[in-house]
Amino acid sequence: DWAYQALANLIERYGCVAGYPNGTFAGGRALSRYEAAALLNACLDRVTEITDEVRRLMKAFEKELAIVKARVDGLEAAVGELEATQFSTTTKLKGKVRFLQGSAYRGDGLVRFGELKDTLKAAAIYANRAYDGSTGGLQDRSVVGIKDGKSQGTAYNYYLNGADYGAAGTLAAQGNSLTAVQNSRLNPGLTKAQARQVAFATSWNGYIPAANVSNLTNSDTNTIFGWNSNTGATNTNLATGTDLYIPSIAGTPTSIDATGTALASPVATVFSPNRSRMSIYMKDAPRTDNSFYIPGVAAAGSTLVRYGSGGIKNFLNPEADLRASDFFQNDKYGNTQVLRTQTSQSGSSNYTSASIAFDKADYGALINLANKARRVKSYTYYNLQSTNNAGGAISTAGLTAINKASGTPDPIRISDISRAYVGTSLTPSQATAAGGVPGQILLTGITANGTGGSNGDAGFVVAPGGFAQNLESYGNPVNYMIAEYGSLSESQRNTKYVKKAAQAFVRSLAAYPANKNGVADRNAFTFGHDAQLNFNTSFTGKDLLNFRLRANTIYSFAKRVGAPFADLAVDGSLPENWTGKQTIFVDKLYYKFPLGGWAKMAVGTRAPQDSFLPTRGTMYTKDALLEFFNTSAGVFPSTTGTGGGITINKFGNKKLTIANGTVSAGFGYLAHEGDAANPASYNYLQEGLFGRDTRFRLPVQLAWKSKGKKWLFTANYAYERGDNSMGKVGTELARNPFGYGNLIESNQYGFTLAYKWSDRFQITGAYGGNSMTSRYDSSVLGIDMVNAGDSAQTNSWMIGLNFKDVFIEGNKAGFAIGGVPTVSTNDSGWGTDQSMPIALETWYQFQVTDNISVTPGVFWVSGQELGNDGAGKYGGNSGDRSSDVWGGLVKTEFKF
Repeated sequence: DWAYQALANLIERYGCVAGYPNGTFAGGRALSRYEAAALLNACLDRVTEITDEVRRLMKAFEKELAIVKARVDGLEAAVGELEATQFSTTTKLKGKVRFLQGSAYRGDGLVRFGELKDTLKAAAIYANRAYDGSTGGLQDRSVVGIKDGKSQGTAYNYYLNGADYGAAGTLAAQGNSLTAVQNSRLNPGLTKAQARQVAFATSWNGYIPAANVSNLTNSDTNTIFGWNSNTGATNTNLATGTDLYIPSIAGTPTSIDATGTALASPVATVFSPNRSRMSIYMKDAPRTDNSFYIPGVAAAGSTLVRYGSGGIKNFLNPEADLRASDFFQNDKYGNTQVLRTQTSQSGSSNYTSASIAFDKADYGALINLANKARRVKSYTYYNLQSTNNAGGAISTAGLTAINKASGTPDPIRISDISRAYVGTSLTPSQATAAGGVPGQILLTGITANGTGGSNGDAGFVVAPGGFAQNLESYGNPVNYMIAEYGSLSESQRNTKYVKKAAQAFVRSLAAYPANKNGVADRNAFTFGHDAQLNFNTSFTGKDLLNFRLRANTIYSFAKRVGAPFADLAVDGSLPENWTGKQTIFVDKLYYKFPLGGWAKMAVGTRAPQDSFLPTRGTMYTKDALLEFFNTSAGVFPSTTGTGGGITINKFGNKKLTIANGTVSAGFGYLAHEGDAANPASYNYLQEGLFGRDTRFRLPVQLAWKSKGKKWLFTANYAYERGDNSMGKVGTELARNPFGYGNLIESNQYGFTLAYKWSDRFQITGAYGGNSMTSRYDSSVLGIDMVNAGDSAQTNSWMIGLNFKDVFIEGNKAGFAIGGVPTVSTNDSGWGTDQSMPIALETWYQFQVTDNISVTPGVFWVSGQELGNDGAGKYGGNSGDRSSDVWGGLVKTEFKF
């Protein structure tokens, strides 16, 4: 057609048409008259000379031109009105599905907090039920999970409640006879310190608590001190008709002369409890019979070593210090031996118990603790190893009394079973029973026939000189060592070397060999998924409502190896108390909108901090293997919460320019989701969005980007209460330096610097620090571990390299190295990390299509020294190490 050729000439001359809006010319089909008119209309704006050919075209398409111009004018008006008045609501769906295959492994070594969960369960029973079964007390969330603002860490409230005891009374007021008030509960009027002492000493006794106090007999042997109201002497057992006697609080026992006449009336505090007892002890022995006679000594009752429930290996040197290697670690069934906390022998609701697995280091730490307990005491004893006292009273003729002064070491040895400690004088009835005379020295631990203990076996006896006089003989050396420490007074327990040994024992209980703790069973090669659906909705074109649904079946690599730093980046952030990975959950929910032209604000119930902070602070990939590298050494943790924040891009309506780069800032407030949604769990707890006890995070970031975005620098700070986000990618101790996570107040800070060398190579460096403070006091099993105000410090660093177009265009690779968050100082009893584990990862991403990629990768984290707690001499934790962690995975990702 002539018109086609005329239009072609016009377009070629003026270049007024570049094809259809989609960039094509559609040469395979005919041109409609309206399309021809649209072409002519587009060219008329550029025509500088109206030729006859142009006039002919205009006349031929006059009708169509009029219609096209009217339509264009109408569209322009409509678009102008829409732009001026409204934006249609638009929702875009973005999806991501990751399939993950892989596994993680951990070598032989200790997991720092491998048994922390069970240790804290036992501590909760102690705090709530120590000795008396009381459910009242002053505990907080740091001890038993009760969210109370106060913290004492030791159960003693029952002893302070005077209304629970009846009228006050003393031995003197009863004329040195308690017959009229036997089995009554007298108000002892104890101070808090004294009440703590009683709760401690009556639980660290090494005996199984009885089911019913009122039915106790001498064979129960389940208390460590008492006052016999009939004879006026200290008792080894709290038998029927016997009240509790507390010598260091209210006086000393009656002195009796050779004729049995009382020389003075004691002023004693008595207490007969009416509730089930609580005890820390080892119930089952590793072996049923390890009887032998002390080598080189004549066989006699006093030289027989028969531990029916002892668990000590036979050895040839009874004078050698007792060591961890002398103990069997399994019971007679081959099971790992456990330490128990228990409230009674009853099977009723009154019964509560918990168990802590015992290992070689635990034996060493307990031996060290018992040795330090003996060191702080002063006492006198005779060595009756070669004395035959069968059938008569004990004679000390020809033997030399050994006086041990306080502060002098006296390590435990097997030969100690032949000791007789000097106690009080024999009463007339005792002298008659023993074949002696009144006033003769009473030697504890060895009876008249040369043996000790209720079953006639020789055994260890607790050295006197502490808070409580314990005259019992222990066939189980573990329980003896527990009671040795339990007999101390509070001031003795707070002696520096004793307190350190006790804290080392708790640390040892919390740790456990990695591959005896189920870690090896978790090494199976697995196949899981992480699926995400993002619904991004805009109402004005400048705002964003982000709603993300997620489903995840990836078994945490951190849980597999018992190390937080092994957590994968694809694990993501999960809702509080969410235990399974089989359901769909809301992963993000927030709304972001502009504030004038200078800032943007984000608010939501599951708002991530990166929704309002200017940048991630890194050029290292979001597809890192380990969460540690994804968070820039913990500086920028994956944190979500309830609240929001503001991003500031302009200052005074102008961008702030420094050193040829622009500066932006962001800050916000994110409360713990569970706290924000719940105003209070208990009457005395105030939570909610801004409650007194609410756990929250306040992040702040200052970012600088150079012109051309080659350089990126960020300075980051966050104040966090009740949690420790930076430590979640560090060592076990860095995550929880005070034993209980909700004790923590932390000031987290960090710096990142990234440089874009070229489109194919970027490098990022980061440093992070965390200064933490304890909010409350805390104890474990009555042992003081944390005081309010104790501080701890962690440090971390990383360097990450990104490569693009590696080997094949579109493929990527990466390598990163760093030191995970590690505790360098710690005022609390939980100690420090002696070395910093070094983490490495490397990966290669095959870009199969624009939407599909396959990324194989491997990682490795070195083990660390756990330090010398002073128990190493006894086979404890000197030189103990955690173990290396390594793993590999293949990640297949689909984006749409």
